[in-house]
Amino acid sequence: MQVLCAFILILQISNSVSAMTLNEALLSLEDHKLVQSHLDSAKGLKEFSQAQGSWGDPKLSISAMNFPRENLSRDDSMMTGIQIGLSQKIALSNKYGLAKEAYKDKALVKQYVGMQYQRELAYGLWEMAIEKTRLKEVEKILNENLRWLESNLKISKQLYRNGKIPQQAILDIQIRRGRLKGQIINISHSISSLHYRLASLLGQEEVDELSVSSDDWIFLKNMKNEIEKRSDQAVKSDFKLEKLKHNVKYSETQLKVKERNFIPDLQIGLNYTKRNDRDGLGDFVGASVSFDLPTSDMRYAQRSEAYY
Repeated sequence: MQVLCAFILILQISNSVSAMTLNEALLSLEDHKLVQSHLDSAKGLKEFSQAQGSWGDPKLSISAMNFPRENLSRDDSMMTGIQIGLSQKIALSNKYGLAKEAYKDKALVKQYVGMQYQRELAYGLWEMAIEKTRLKEVEKILNENLRWLESNLKISKQLYRNGKIPQQAILDIQIRRGRLKGQIINISHSISSLHYRLASLLGQEEVDELSVSSDDWIFLKNMKNEIEKRSDQAVKSDFKLEKLKHNVKYSETQLKVKERNFIPDLQIGLNYTKRNDRDGLGDFVGASVSFDLPTSDMRYAQRSEAYY
């Protein structure tokens, strides 16, 4: 964020209709759709990681047991009753915790991608500022040369009428003037194109001005020196490297999840049956344990997919 602010602080941006401040320019980049889409995706993956770490909801069941078909009476049979059951999945491995950590890393990948896009957009503004400054300087020099040629052409025409110089000298000056005018037109079109590119990048209808002051270059140099002194921060600000690191962690953790998926989850249930007590044995209670047998190709294929 500090580097982004530094890039933005070297720009002087104004709008042809209403002036754009530096804070507004920074805000435009933070809200840029290309940036926001990745940051929103990161938030979504972070929430998704919470779901991946959950064992799931407990299940509540209510069953009517063994009611006679003829009259649905509750008192005719000692097997008749109302059964209430509660069951819950229990993991025998830490695969859900690993899945949660994996998607946290995936969320960080998306976050760093968004931050990198934000930095690249800021760098784009910085490049435009440099290019605009260069074009303006070239345009200024060419216009000065054109004014000098126009003045020289007037004097040369007077000298030609007095017979002091040949006509070829005037033609040479006119040719040079024509070339200069063509260069000035090209420079002017380049500046106009730059303004449209800037407006497109910032999502504005029109941005007419982009200037750089000498103070901005001094600030940029001081900022660069400060970052180099703190190498740890320089490493942390390498968004591309951080994205790759967390992408590797995500893939490695996903492989661990699929390997632990061979250890099945237990489904433990308890039930209580309310009876009519015709046999004097009272209500019934029960328990159950169930689990999948990991014999199908599905788990092996998932593990191989994660490995590759």
